[in-house]
Amino acid sequence: AARIDRLEPEEKRVIQEGAVVGRVFWEGALARLVPEIKGESLETRLKSLELKELVAEQNDSQLPGEQEWSFNHILVRDVAYESIPRAKRAAKHIEVARWVEDQATDRLEGFAEMLAYHWEQAALVDLEMGALLGRSAASEETRDRAVRYLKLAGDKAKSVHSNVTANDHYSRALAIVDSLLEDRAGTGDGLADQHLAILYNHAEVLEELGEYNKAIRHMETVRENAAERGLRGLQGDALRLLGNLYRDKGDLTEAERLAQLALENLTGEEQIRSRGEALLLMGKIYHDIGKPTVSQRWAEEALTLAEQEGDRRIELAALPLLGSLSLHRGDLDHAEQLFQQAITLAKDIGDKRV
Repeated sequence: AARIDRLEPEEKRVIQEGAVVGRVFWEGALARLVPEIKGESLETRLKSLELKELVAEQNDSQLPGEQEWSFNHILVRDVAYESIPRAKRAAKHIEVARWVEDQATDRLEGFAEMLAYHWEQAALVDLEMGALLGRSAASEETRDRAVRYLKLAGDKAKSVHSNVTANDHYSRALAIVDSLLEDRAGTGDGLADQHLAILYNHAEVLEELGEYNKAIRHMETVRENAAERGLRGLQGDALRLLGNLYRDKGDLTEAERLAQLALENLTGEEQIRSRGEALLLMGKIYHDIGKPTVSQRWAEEALTLAEQEGDRRIELAALPLLGSLSLHRGDLDHAEQLFQQAITLAKDIGDKRV
């Protein structure tokens, strides 16, 4: 803190604005934040800070055409950031977020975490300071964008099975969604749809993390809302995932009831994949119950549907179950054939979990 306090005023301003951007920052972002210090003057200030071993110029940049810098130590960045009055931080984070959006218009997913951070920080500062508290379009826009990018970051992490990271992003998104729903008195199908999508994806992540009860609460909310709005496909998907969750918990009676209800709702052409997953779930439940003949009927129906629709993911899930059933009844040759089919299919589609 003392080192930063001893800096020249313009150097201190530059290092503070760099701290808003993050551990890594760019000259273009600084030019947006401090337009009165630009060009050679900005470069001179940065070189001076580098000589004082506070920041370092980088050879490569995440943003082509933008000179990248980084703080030599995260503590330097944190101290510089904390020296900025809280009331001024929201506007600065918004400026950084808009600048990043302008630079990465065609690859926003790659900067989802950074954009989520800046829009979220702006929203949280607004709410904490009570400056806007959702009573203006600007504050709602800030929170809307925070939710958008937090969901995008969560979806990105979920797609590569980074479940702890995805859980963090979805949890933060839901906290902001709750404030928006409260301010808007639950109106607006767009926000409601986004809320349900986050709850659904979060529940899938929570299942992977073994947090079954929390996942069940999420999916019950999705199911109830889908039923109220007549969204049979979404209701069926929610029932299917609830069935999975109760199977995970060992409540096979409730799991079977929910899977049956899911099948009753998953009847449309656009729900064929989900129906295949529900059929497979029935096969797994009866396998767990100890009724292999019934299990095989459901698994074969799921496999047939998968082959008809070209759904290789469900086909891959059905083959090991059928192989296990063949193994248990002593048909070793058929079991080996099914397992080999599963291994070949997994290689073909790049699934390394089999």
